[in-house]
Amino acid sequence: MNLNILGPADLGQLVSDYHLNREGDQITVTTDESEVSAFVKLFIEAGAKVEVFSAHDYPSDSDDAS
Repeated sequence: MNLNILGPADLGQLVSDYHLNREGDQITVTTDESEVSAFVKLFIEAGAKVEVFSAHDYPSDSDDAS
C-alpha cells in the first residue's frame, strides 16, 4: 500500500504562504501553517529523511532557544 500519496485535502497546503530554502542536500520549509503533511508526504515519497519542529520552540539561532 502506498500511503504517502497526496489527497485532495493536502493540495490546499501547497497554495498557502510558505518559503523553501535549499542548502546543499537540506531543504527547509518555513510556514505559519500548522498543517504540513503535504510537504512531509512529498519528501518521504522522494526518499528524504524528514524532521519537523516548531521554530517558536526551537529557533534556528540557539541563543534564542527557550
